[in-house]
Amino acid sequence: ETKVEVHRIPKTKKGKLQVCVPPLFWYLDWPRMVLFFEMWKKHNATFIIYTNSVSSKVKKVLEYYKKQHVVRIVNWPMLPKAENGEDPNLSIYRLSHSLAHNDCVMRSSAEFAALLDIDEYLHLRDGSTLIDFAKRELKTKKSLGSWNFNHHGLYISPLDETFEGITNATVLRLSGPGKTLFRPARVKFMSTHFVNRHIEGTIRRILKRTEGVLMHNRVTFGGRKPGDDVDLGKASPFTKSLFKSTLSVSHSIFGEVLPHYENVAALAMQNCNGRWRSQGCKVPLIHCRQDMLPLEDWVFMKKNNDSHYTIV
Repeated sequence: ETKVEVHRIPKTKKGKLQVCVPPLFWYLDWPRMVLFFEMWKKHNATFIIYTNSVSSKVKKVLEYYKKQHVVRIVNWPMLPKAENGEDPNLSIYRLSHSLAHNDCVMRSSAEFAALLDIDEYLHLRDGSTLIDFAKRELKTKKSLGSWNFNHHGLYISPLDETFEGITNATVLRLSGPGKTLFRPARVKFMSTHFVNRHIEGTIRRILKRTEGVLMHNRVTFGGRKPGDDVDLGKASPFTKSLFKSTLSVSHSIFGEVLPHYENVAALAMQNCNGRWRSQGCKVPLIHCRQDMLPLEDWVFMKKNNDSHYTIV
């Protein structure tokens, strides 16, 4: 006999926005994480971040924002080995992160939510906040359940402890899968890039590129062709105030001297994760271990009261 705890879905808080970040494996890019949080401050968002393995520096960043009551950290540990020594983690596949996606839909107490990685940001070209935008939309069409944003690349160089690339950031016309703003109460099943199934009578809208864009700041995006950048006009978030806030917060976390950051380990993670098909479609904690373990001081998250799983 197995007993499984039942958790009540939280009551929806009107006019609130939560950003869900799927499980972080071998995550070490602390400057990109600080930038992520500071960019999203405009939208007055809170965050639910699933965490498996991060560098000690990234852990400090997470703890800082947790103390600001902005972040809820959900530990997403590996499963314990069986008594006979069998390791169930060897059978956890890449799409297992969909569990976290839908777990976050159930945990969310906000009227609106977005499912994004640390290197992504939803931007409205008229400078509106996402909450104000969604409220305006619902006044004219109450059946809306989600809004899809088309993919654009975001190039910031350098993005290290100096943050000097922020005010010269460039948004590029790079194709790729988009991301979505959604109403958790209207979601039946969440996919990585869109709401797979809405509650009956609910629809999605795909935004025009002139309305809003997904900015994707992947570490491998570099260089650009003349004329392929996107003019964000006065609504651009890349301002001197953003540059100042990222530096200020970083000093609050690490002190007077900021730890140097290079993307060597991040690129190693990209290269390793690019081999996921040949590794049997496994999650990166297993097949990237040999590459990543020597590169940083890692923190592996353990099961806690917020890690809702039961071994049967």
